[in-house]
Amino acid sequence: MAQQATAPALFDVQDAFKGAYAPRIQAFIEAGQQAGLTASENDSEKIAVILVDYQHDFVDPDTHLPFQIFYSSWWENPQTGERPQPFTPITLDDVTSKRWVPALQPDWSVQYVHQLQEQAKKELMIWPYHTMEGTLGHMLVAPISEAIAWHSAARHTQPTYIVNSLAQCGQAYPTNLHRQGTNRSYRVLWHFWCGSA
Repeated sequence: MAQQATAPALFDVQDAFKGAYAPRIQAFIEAGQQAGLTASENDSEKIAVILVDYQHDFVDPDTHLPFQIFYSSWWENPQTGERPQPFTPITLDDVTSKRWVPALQPDWSVQYVHQLQEQAKKELMIWPYHTMEGTLGHMLVAPISEAIAWHSAARHTQPTYIVNSLAQCGQAYPTNLHRQGTNRSYRVLWHFWCGSA
């Protein structure tokens, strides 16, 4: 039978409503070390927790850089020099008529928009800049960071993070994940698709 754990004494559910604050990692690791739980490697059943809406900016584990195909920095109107505003759709017709031209990797960009529209039946959407590497919006919300630190220390296990790609677009993740360096496999229940940010 699995051991039952209670939240550490320093946990306060109201912390989730404070807004951004520096997570108390040291305190939560120390509390986890004192929890008296067995190492997770001894569990007969493995459970993976999938978190949604745990970053300050967005609802999936995104990591972005200034130039990505779904940002206005990637596209330009060659006649006016204008960049598309957030929530502007970029269609195959827009690209072939050169209403919007890619600033980087033109052949790949046109092919991507074509495949997105023809195969996925979607238009490329321009998104506001979000979850940029190194920004507050990219950071996990503090209560989640604290919970991960506590659980890792209490169960003697390293967390596994799966984040959206730093490639020009997101990528579809495989449905099975093997945790490197272990004999553990997890079934991943979600995917991220290019262009959806």
